[in-house]
Amino acid sequence: MDIATSKLPWDVRKKRTKRVEMCFYIVLAEFDIATGSTVRHQFPSKIPGLNEDNLAELMLPEGAHNRDLDYTNIFLNRKGSMVDQCTSDDDNDLFLYGINVCKTKHDESVRRGAIVKAMALFSPFSFVESFKIPLEQALTSYFDFPSIQILQVLL
Repeated sequence: MDIATSKLPWDVRKKRTKRVEMCFYIVLAEFDIATGSTVRHQFPSKIPGLNEDNLAELMLPEGAHNRDLDYTNIFLNRKGSMVDQCTSDDDNDLFLYGINVCKTKHDESVRRGAIVKAMALFSPFSFVESFKIPLEQALTSYFDFPSIQILQVLL
């Protein structure tokens, strides 16, 4: 039997027909003294059916300006009308795991004496903790070059 042409049940060549996205969304939020917590960017698109103000509040918890760096996990249990942007047929498409990094840069020239920003990554996979370091590096880069291109690099 030629293994290269075999049709054994464990032959994974045919099972790899669909590309699985590791990350569905990247979101950047910042605190503005006049407007409060605000989502500035979402990439590659807005998260369907999600209230941006609520997400910004989750990403920028109260007292975040008192810490230089903080991580939180965010879980999104989306409803059926939101699955149009999912890439897989699994029932787990409705649930997204998120890792969020919130960073404070102290600056006496701004009101409140600090600039606070947060970046979150949402994935259908529970191992989002492995994105901590790249997420923190991307947020640091965003402080220096505030552009949606920083989010694009992560995805």
